[in-house]
Amino acid sequence: MFIIKSMIKKNKIIMQKAIELAKLGEGKVSPNPQVGAILIKNNKIIGQGYHKKCGLNHAEIEAIKDAINRGNKNRIAGSSLYVNLEPCSHYGNTPPCVDEIIKRKIKKVIIALKDPNKKVNGGGIKKLRKNNIKVELGLMKKEALILNKYFLKYIKTGKPYVIWKGGMSLDGKITNSNKKYITNKKSLEYVHKIRSSVDAILVGINTIINDNPELNVRLKSSKNKIIPVILDPNLKINLKSRVLRKKAIIIVKKNLKSNKIKKLEKIGVKFLELDVVNKKFNLKKLLKKLGKLKIISLLVEGGQATSTEFINQKLVDEIYLFISLEMFGQGELLILGKLDKIIMLKDIEVEKFGNNILVRGYTCG
Repeated sequence: MFIIKSMIKKNKIIMQKAIELAKLGEGKVSPNPQVGAILIKNNKIIGQGYHKKCGLNHAEIEAIKDAINRGNKNRIAGSSLYVNLEPCSHYGNTPPCVDEIIKRKIKKVIIALKDPNKKVNGGGIKKLRKNNIKVELGLMKKEALILNKYFLKYIKTGKPYVIWKGGMSLDGKITNSNKKYITNKKSLEYVHKIRSSVDAILVGINTIINDNPELNVRLKSSKNKIIPVILDPNLKINLKSRVLRKKAIIIVKKNLKSNKIKKLEKIGVKFLELDVVNKKFNLKKLLKKLGKLKIISLLVEGGQATSTEFINQKLVDEIYLFISLEMFGQGELLILGKLDKIIMLKDIEVEKFGNNILVRGYTCG
């Protein structure tokens, strides 16, 4: 019994290391998943790697190459491979990883999570077993699910994973005439960490007009060039707005005529048209359109109206709410009017940033 427990503990430690390696690809591999891989022989790591960028080698190939570079080429045969997602069995930007695993005579593959992509979805596991490679599935499955929550939702639904971020005072206000920012510097720095993990950030036109934000990522360590998405049905945006740059997306009402469109298209701005019903966009259709552009994660940072609509239309997967421990007594409330339904959160985490509190959790459907 002690030996079994010791083996389980060892396997978890190795898989956790593979997951930590995978995290190095955060904000860089979209629309691909984050994957890390480790090769073990005689209880020692002989090679490791992770998927660094869409179009480059997958983690399994990086681990094999690392083993070769370390002088362990002859030790790969008979080794065990730990990977947080099922190795691919199809041709994409790169050849199938399972073919290389078979070729290198790896004897065992420990996988945290089956890949739900219909091009894989158990096909990699099936091919490995067909070639007499032992496969174990499910080690640290929960951690693997959380790691690739963006990818998993996108693959299953064709829509991006939606994070809503808000900041408010203790009495629920999101504006104050005496303060530019509701939350403190540490909270604002954390917001840029969130931004660095996603593909796009969405706001309404009122936020652009009132604040003139850049909607970028201000972290030296991040190379993620986040895509701004702006809800602007009547194209009120000022052509000198700081947010306007190549790959920015503006959502306008169908059949809108404006002389701004051609000017903005010249600098690389993309337009998406949506029906406006009762002065509101159908945000479900918007998410489908963004998914077709291979945007798999979206951060909603809109003001009162935008926040209310995303929450009311039940489109939010995860919430980050920063609370400043101050009473403003004036300003706009976080939510406009009444919500259609009480929103419950699960797996709640609470963190303190000086005089700010962050409440984070997943929505319950």
